[in-house]
Amino acid sequence: MNTAIFLTTRYSSTRLPGKSLLKINSQTVTDILIGRLKKTGLPIIICCPDTIDDVLHMQPIAERNAVGFYAGEPTNIIKRHYDCAIENNVNTIINVDGDDILACPEVINAVNYELSSHQRANVVKTVGLPLGLNILGYRAKILKDIDYNSDTNWGAQIKNTYTSMLRFDYNTPYRLTLDYENDLSVIEDVLTNCKRNILVGGICNYLRKHTHIAQLNIGRNKEYWERIGTA
Repeated sequence: MNTAIFLTTRYSSTRLPGKSLLKINSQTVTDILIGRLKKTGLPIIICCPDTIDDVLHMQPIAERNAVGFYAGEPTNIIKRHYDCAIENNVNTIINVDGDDILACPEVINAVNYELSSHQRANVVKTVGLPLGLNILGYRAKILKDIDYNSDTNWGAQIKNTYTSMLRFDYNTPYRLTLDYENDLSVIEDVLTNCKRNILVGGICNYLRKHTHIAQLNIGRNKEYWERIGTA
């Protein structure tokens, strides 16, 4: 397996407990996200911490969706990804955060193409997309020597290596990631009412026309960046 999507998720959450199992239109948000990821045609592996709760709740989702499952290092995501890549013979990882329910296949495939076409680039990241739609891809080999033991802002450590920017022109303040109840309201509305929600352009056009939906969680962005510590 040369390239795979690692769906990086965990069951526990302090801000929105059990958020990976929250439901929209009778489906969990994780099932919905996997359905979107399958449109890329790439293999998918749910990559979660090796804890009782994570295995109990996430493995059944992997099984019913017929995708891979790996439970590894509980707190060190970088090591978890590296170990998962070694076990599954993955050379290139496309990371999709389990919070980013509206991740778009077109963006994922663009990142994969960029990594495939530019062998010098160990990392490809997108810029210019709304929060929750950006994607990070990288070679598994670079993870081996990264000395970082945390599950917060770990992506910044990966970006310290040679990184290629894949630029999009959707610089909008929309918040499309899942951390709070009002985030769920925005995501649910987009999935239910936006007919072209599989495309970045479709999502952004919808939110431009329905500004009251976009405003439901916009105030949470400041809290997010303060917690992460970097843009």
